[in-house]
Amino acid sequence: MFYSEVHHLQPLGNKHNGADNKHNMLVLCPNHHSMFDLGILAIDPMDGCHIIHIDSIDNLNGKIIEFKHIVSSINIRYHYENIHKILKQELREYILTKYW
Repeated sequence: MFYSEVHHLQPLGNKHNGADNKHNMLVLCPNHHSMFDLGILAIDPMDGCHIIHIDSIDNLNGKIIEFKHIVSSINIRYHYENIHKILKQELREYILTKYW
């Protein structure tokens, strides 16, 4: 049996106000859904088809994601700028304060 979930690139709700339509959605397994939610994974906004992993040596980093529908480049950029980059900055600050 297979199971999938839908990830909203621009999250729904008050803070982000993302749209609940297919142009803002990725159908993913539960593990990858969680990783996108947390900002561990993002889609490269420069080309719209490569995965960016928070850990640049991870096997997923640089892989091509194949869409079965049109995903908005605006939503891809929103997720990258407001979810992924924020996590990256928080991790950088944590490492600097913890280890330096």
